[in-house]
Amino acid sequence: MPTTKTKAVAKSAVLDLMAARHFMYSLLKRAFIEEPNKEFITMLADGDMLKNIPFADENELIREGSEDLFLFTQDPELLKGNNMDELAADYAMLYLGPGSLKAPPYESVHLSDKPLVFQDETIEVRKEYIREELLPEKYNLEPDDHISLELDFMAYLSKKASKELRAEDYKKAKATLKKAKGFLADHLSLWAPMFADKTIKHATMDYYRGMGKILKGFVSYDTKTVDALIGDCEIRIKKEKEAAKKSN
Repeated sequence: MPTTKTKAVAKSAVLDLMAARHFMYSLLKRAFIEEPNKEFITMLADGDMLKNIPFADENELIREGSEDLFLFTQDPELLKGNNMDELAADYAMLYLGPGSLKAPPYESVHLSDKPLVFQDETIEVRKEYIREELLPEKYNLEPDDHISLELDFMAYLSKKASKELRAEDYKKAKATLKKAKGFLADHLSLWAPMFADKTIKHATMDYYRGMGKILKGFVSYDTKTVDALIGDCEIRIKKEKEAAKKSN
């Protein structure tokens, strides 16, 4: 990202950064939308994905979480016996129920005056989706402020901004990134750290502890990243204006 206010970084580097952001939001969305299946665990275990997870070098929590997940996936007995059932039980205990949830996955439970779902926060999140002409993946099945749906929305905005950057429409890209910044500030960054802390505290398996650490680290880190990306767009917009003046 730019280190000064007058120089933009290479476009390829910006697009790589956008792709990494989209990957992280998509990974975390999958982690919290439902319990993992064997295919997802196998994907995590194969290759060097967890060894090279984006932003681990820049953020200690992301690094710690990826290490937890890597060690977890290296257990040769992981996909055998009752281990998958234990993962499902951990997911239910933390996020699903029955009974009191150890880490409620809803913004309204963490931020509203009454720790209940479908409060004002839920409606405000739905308005953000509607402004982008979107319906949540689990519309009418899960409250709109479920952690996985908010992460999915951020993945969508990242992908949209990336397309606009590829098209060199920096004004649109800046506007989309500002939406992402606003959503982080008004929603995700206000409660995802609390949700992550409860996940880390109460999870019985390293899978969810690792994902909780990655979530907390990434949401904090991405807030700074989005600011830098907006600044990069502003530099490019300014250069376009300067070039247009010279040509006239």
